Amino acid sequence: MEENTTPQTPDLVESNNEVTPPPHKSMLAYIVIGLVILAAGLVGGFYARNFFPEQRPIPPLEEPDAETQARFDKENEEYAEKLKKQEMEGNEGNILSTVSGKLCYPSDHLPQGNIVAKDIQTKELFTQKYPGSGNGGKSTFDMELPEGTYIFRYEAGVNENKPDEFLAGYYTQCATITDRGCLDTEHQLIQVQVSSQSVAESISLCDFYYSAEPDF
Repeated sequence: MEENTTPQTPDLVESNNEVTPPPHKSMLAYIVIGLVILAAGLVGGFYARNFFPEQRPIPPLEEPDAETQARFDKENEEYAEKLKKQEMEGNEGNILSTVSGKLCYPSDHLPQGNIVAKDIQTKELFTQKYPGSGNGGKSTFDMELPEGTYIFRYEAGVNENKPDEFLAGYYTQCATITDRGCLDTEHQLIQVQVSSQSVAESISLCDFYYSAEPDF
């Protein structure tokens, strides 16, 4: 018995043997993007839990009771009084006192120069310009200084073109002696105490006759 076979056409053969095409590239891209988003979400959640803990709302402040409020008020008053006291003490240290004295020079005139006071504790120098007797300067001086202990000298200029060159007249025991010559031991600098309760006067910057420059 002959088998009834139907001849296959070429088109039919190709359809039976057709290979399924691979997924489209755009679909793969969507899958990759989805995986990336999922991974980012997981990582973000990890960091949020471990590095950014949930912030709890701040509870409202409770009003202090009468006893606590009274204690706060007392502490504030004591602190304000302490600040006021410190401010007053600081201002007292800045009060200026006036010292006065006279100038000398081994000549018939007083050269222009500087009147200098040195705080022996802080080593700070206080300088007051002197114009010279030829420019209206007097043979006496007044100088304002803060409280402290000072030594003094008059820096008489010897060259107008070189202000750093001067001959110094110091306040020593010798500067107060007028009736005799001075001993070498009498060229020691006199220390002057300046305070708001006392005024230093008669500071004679007249000792130009030392053999060795005093330690200023």
